[in-house]
Amino acid sequence: MRFQSEKLEQLAPLSDDEVVGRVLAGDTGAFELLMRRHNQRLFRTARSVLSNDTDAMDALQEAYIRVYKGLSAFEKRSTLATWMTRIVFNESIRFRSRRARVSRRERLGVQQAAAESQTQLPESGMDGTERMQRFDEAMDALTENERGVVMLRVIHGLSTRETALSLGLSESNVKVSLFRAKPKLAAVLGGDGVGSVRQSLTFDGERCDRLVRSVFIGIEQVHEA
Repeated sequence: MRFQSEKLEQLAPLSDDEVVGRVLAGDTGAFELLMRRHNQRLFRTARSVLSNDTDAMDALQEAYIRVYKGLSAFEKRSTLATWMTRIVFNESIRFRSRRARVSRRERLGVQQAAAESQTQLPESGMDGTERMQRFDEAMDALTENERGVVMLRVIHGLSTRETALSLGLSESNVKVSLFRAKPKLAAVLGGDGVGSVRQSLTFDGERCDRLVRSVFIGIEQVHEA
Protein backbone atom coordinates (compact mmCIF):
# COMPACT_ATOMS: atom_id res chain seq x y z
CA MET A 1 0.00 0.00 0.00
CA ARG A 2 1.51 3.33 -1.03
CA PHE A 3 -0.05 6.54 0.21
CA GLN A 4 -0.05 9.75 -1.77
CA SER A 5 -0.10 12.04 1.24
CA GLU A 6 1.13 12.28 4.81
CA LYS A 7 -2.47 12.61 5.94
CA LEU A 8 -3.33 9.10 4.75
CA GLU A 9 -0.41 7.65 6.66
CA GLN A 10 -1.86 9.21 9.79
CA LEU A 11 -5.27 7.66 9.02
CA ALA A 12 -3.80 4.21 8.36
CA PRO A 13 -4.47 2.86 11.89
CA LEU A 14 -8.20 3.52 11.51
CA SER A 15 -10.57 0.64 10.80
CA ASP A 16 -12.55 0.54 7.58
CA ASP A 17 -15.70 1.57 9.42
CA GLU A 18 -13.89 4.54 10.96
CA VAL A 19 -12.61 5.60 7.54
CA VAL A 20 -16.12 5.32 6.11
CA GLY A 21 -17.30 7.62 8.91
CA ARG A 22 -14.71 10.21 7.93
CA VAL A 23 -15.71 10.03 4.26
CA LEU A 24 -19.38 10.45 5.13
CA ALA A 25 -18.48 13.41 7.34
CA GLY A 26 -17.00 15.17 4.32
CA ASP A 27 -13.40 13.95 4.20
CA THR A 28 -13.56 12.72 0.61
CA GLY A 29 -9.80 12.23 0.43
CA ALA A 30 -9.98 9.46 3.03
CA PHE A 31 -11.66 7.28 0.39
CA GLU A 32 -8.20 6.77 -1.10
CA LEU A 33 -7.26 4.75 1.97
CA LEU A 34 -10.11 2.32 1.33
CA MET A 35 -9.07 1.90 -2.30
CA ARG A 36 -5.44 1.25 -1.48
CA ARG A 37 -6.38 -1.26 1.21
CA HIS A 38 -8.64 -3.28 -1.05
CA ASN A 39 -7.38 -2.72 -4.59
CA GLN A 40 -5.63 -6.09 -4.79
CA ARG A 41 -8.68 -8.11 -3.77
CA LEU A 42 -11.15 -6.08 -5.82
CA PHE A 43 -9.02 -6.11 -8.95
CA ARG A 44 -8.78 -9.88 -8.75
CA THR A 45 -12.54 -10.07 -8.32
CA ALA A 46 -13.10 -8.04 -11.49
CA ARG A 47 -10.47 -10.08 -13.31
CA SER A 48 -12.31 -13.30 -12.45
CA VAL A 49 -15.27 -12.09 -14.51
CA LEU A 50 -13.54 -10.19 -17.30
CA SER A 51 -11.11 -11.41 -19.91
CA ASN A 52 -8.24 -8.96 -19.52
CA ASP A 53 -6.64 -6.45 -17.19
CA THR A 54 -7.86 -3.43 -19.15
CA ASP A 55 -11.53 -4.36 -18.80
CA ALA A 56 -11.01 -5.27 -15.14
CA MET A 57 -9.50 -1.84 -14.47
CA ASP A 58 -12.39 -0.06 -16.19
CA ALA A 59 -15.02 -2.09 -14.34
CA LEU A 60 -13.26 -1.56 -11.03
CA GLN A 61 -13.20 2.19 -11.59
CA GLU A 62 -16.94 2.22 -12.23
CA ALA A 63 -17.54 0.01 -9.20
CA TYR A 64 -15.58 2.35 -6.93
CA ILE A 65 -17.83 5.22 -7.97
CA ARG A 66 -20.82 3.06 -7.02
CA VAL A 67 -19.18 2.26 -3.69
CA TYR A 68 -18.53 5.93 -2.97
CA LYS A 69 -22.08 6.95 -3.85
CA GLY A 70 -23.51 4.09 -1.77
CA LEU A 71 -21.42 4.42 1.39
CA SER A 72 -24.30 5.94 3.31
CA ALA A 73 -26.37 2.81 2.56
CA PHE A 74 -23.73 0.40 3.94
CA GLU A 75 -25.50 -1.32 6.83
CA LYS A 76 -22.50 -3.24 8.24
CA ARG A 77 -24.24 -6.61 7.95
CA SER A 78 -20.93 -7.82 6.53
CA THR A 79 -17.45 -6.35 6.44
CA LEU A 80 -16.86 -3.40 4.17
CA ALA A 81 -14.49 -5.54 2.09
CA THR A 82 -17.20 -8.14 1.50
CA TRP A 83 -19.75 -5.46 0.60
CA MET A 84 -17.33 -3.83 -1.83
CA THR A 85 -16.43 -7.18 -3.38
CA ARG A 86 -20.08 -7.91 -4.10
CA ILE A 87 -20.46 -4.53 -5.82
CA VAL A 88 -17.34 -5.11 -7.92
CA PHE A 89 -18.46 -8.60 -8.90
CA ASN A 90 -21.89 -7.37 -10.01
CA GLU A 91 -20.46 -4.35 -11.82
CA SER A 92 -18.02 -6.63 -13.65
CA ILE A 93 -20.88 -8.80 -14.86
CA ARG A 94 -22.71 -5.71 -16.13
CA PHE A 95 -19.52 -4.47 -17.77
CA ARG A 96 -19.02 -7.82 -19.51
CA SER A 97 -22.56 -7.69 -20.89
CA ARG A 98 -21.94 -4.22 -22.31
CA ARG A 99 -18.62 -5.26 -23.77
CA ALA A 100 -20.25 -8.19 -25.53
CA ARG A 101 -21.63 -5.65 -27.98
CA VAL A 102 -18.14 -4.55 -28.99
CA SER A 103 -16.86 -6.02 -32.25
CA ARG A 104 -14.55 -9.02 -32.10
CA ARG A 105 -11.80 -7.00 -33.77
CA GLU A 106 -11.84 -4.34 -31.06
CA ARG A 107 -11.90 -6.94 -28.30
CA LEU A 108 -8.88 -8.78 -29.71
CA GLY A 109 -7.00 -5.51 -29.86
CA VAL A 110 -7.70 -4.79 -26.19
CA GLN A 111 -6.70 -8.31 -25.15
CA GLN A 112 -3.44 -8.10 -27.05
CA ALA A 113 -2.60 -4.73 -25.49
CA ALA A 114 -3.32 -6.09 -22.01
CA ALA A 115 -1.20 -9.18 -22.64
CA GLU A 116 1.72 -7.11 -23.90
CA SER A 117 1.62 -5.00 -20.73
CA GLN A 118 2.50 -8.00 -18.53
CA THR A 119 6.04 -7.92 -17.16
CA GLN A 120 8.60 -10.71 -17.18
CA LEU A 121 8.45 -12.77 -13.98
CA PRO A 122 12.02 -13.54 -12.88
CA GLU A 123 11.51 -16.87 -11.15
CA SER A 124 9.95 -18.59 -14.16
CA GLY A 125 10.90 -19.22 -17.77
CA MET A 126 7.33 -18.35 -18.75
CA ASP A 127 6.81 -14.66 -19.40
CA GLY A 128 3.80 -12.66 -18.27
CA THR A 129 2.05 -12.84 -21.65
CA GLU A 130 2.15 -16.62 -21.86
CA ARG A 131 1.19 -16.97 -18.22
CA MET A 132 -1.90 -14.80 -18.65
CA GLN A 133 -2.86 -16.58 -21.86
CA ARG A 134 -2.83 -19.85 -19.98
CA PHE A 135 -4.75 -18.25 -17.14
CA ASP A 136 -7.42 -16.98 -19.55
CA GLU A 137 -7.69 -20.43 -21.09
CA ALA A 138 -8.07 -22.03 -17.66
CA MET A 139 -10.68 -19.52 -16.50
CA ASP A 140 -12.66 -19.91 -19.73
CA ALA A 141 -13.13 -23.56 -18.81
CA LEU A 142 -14.89 -22.57 -15.57
CA THR A 143 -18.44 -21.47 -14.89
CA GLU A 144 -19.06 -17.93 -13.63
CA ASN A 145 -19.45 -19.11 -10.03
CA GLU A 146 -16.32 -21.24 -10.28
CA ARG A 147 -14.29 -18.28 -11.56
CA GLY A 148 -15.40 -16.10 -8.67
CA VAL A 149 -14.73 -18.82 -6.12
CA VAL A 150 -11.27 -19.57 -7.50
CA MET A 151 -10.29 -15.91 -7.52
CA LEU A 152 -11.47 -15.19 -3.98
CA ARG A 153 -11.05 -18.52 -2.21
CA VAL A 154 -7.86 -19.78 -3.87
CA ILE A 155 -6.05 -16.82 -5.36
CA HIS A 156 -6.86 -14.27 -2.67
CA GLY A 157 -7.23 -16.68 0.26
CA LEU A 158 -10.63 -15.67 1.61
CA SER A 159 -12.46 -18.08 3.87
CA THR A 160 -15.36 -20.14 2.56
CA ARG A 161 -17.79 -17.87 4.46
CA GLU A 162 -16.24 -14.64 3.15
CA THR A 163 -16.29 -15.99 -0.39
CA ALA A 164 -19.93 -17.01 -0.06
CA LEU A 165 -20.97 -13.59 1.25
CA SER A 166 -18.99 -11.77 -1.43
CA LEU A 167 -20.52 -13.73 -4.31
CA GLY A 168 -24.01 -14.23 -2.91
CA LEU A 169 -23.60 -18.01 -2.74
CA SER A 170 -24.13 -20.55 -0.01
CA GLU A 171 -21.05 -22.00 1.67
CA SER A 172 -21.90 -25.43 0.23
CA ASN A 173 -22.03 -23.92 -3.27
CA VAL A 174 -18.59 -22.41 -2.72
CA LYS A 175 -17.20 -25.81 -1.73
CA VAL A 176 -18.80 -27.58 -4.68
CA SER A 177 -17.63 -24.92 -7.13
CA LEU A 178 -14.08 -25.18 -5.83
CA PHE A 179 -14.15 -28.98 -6.00
CA ARG A 180 -15.25 -28.83 -9.64
CA ALA A 181 -12.84 -26.06 -10.61
CA LYS A 182 -9.61 -27.58 -9.32
CA PRO A 183 -9.22 -30.37 -11.91
CA LYS A 184 -10.11 -27.95 -14.72
CA LEU A 185 -7.39 -25.57 -13.57
CA ALA A 186 -4.84 -28.32 -13.15
CA ALA A 187 -5.50 -29.55 -16.69
CA VAL A 188 -4.42 -26.21 -18.13
CA LEU A 189 -2.08 -24.64 -15.55
CA GLY A 190 -0.38 -27.69 -14.10
CA GLY A 191 0.59 -28.21 -10.50
CA ASP A 192 1.98 -24.72 -9.87
CA GLY A 193 -0.88 -22.93 -11.61
CA VAL A 194 -2.34 -21.25 -8.54
CA GLY A 195 0.92 -19.69 -7.41
CA SER A 196 1.70 -18.51 -10.93
CA VAL A 197 -1.67 -16.86 -11.40
CA ARG A 198 -1.57 -15.21 -7.98
CA GLN A 199 1.74 -13.52 -8.82
CA SER A 200 0.62 -12.49 -12.30
CA LEU A 201 -2.41 -10.73 -10.82
CA THR A 202 -0.47 -8.52 -8.44
CA PHE A 203 -2.01 -5.05 -8.47
CA ASP A 204 0.17 -2.27 -7.12
CA GLY A 205 2.55 0.49 -8.15
CA GLU A 206 1.60 2.68 -11.08
CA ARG A 207 -1.56 0.77 -11.92
CA CYS A 208 -2.85 1.31 -8.41
CA ASP A 209 -1.93 5.00 -8.51
CA ARG A 210 -3.58 5.44 -11.91
CA LEU A 211 -6.80 3.84 -10.72
CA VAL A 212 -6.93 6.05 -7.62
CA ARG A 213 -6.48 9.17 -9.75
CA SER A 214 -9.20 8.09 -12.20
CA VAL A 215 -11.68 7.32 -9.43
CA PHE A 216 -11.20 10.71 -7.83
CA ILE A 217 -11.89 12.39 -11.17
CA GLY A 218 -15.15 10.44 -11.21
CA ILE A 219 -15.91 11.46 -7.63
CA GLU A 220 -15.40 15.12 -8.53
CA GLN A 221 -17.94 14.68 -11.33
CA VAL A 222 -20.39 13.15 -8.84
CA HIS A 223 -20.14 16.23 -6.64
CA GLU A 224 -20.51 18.58 -9.61
CA ALA A 225 -23.64 16.82 -10.88
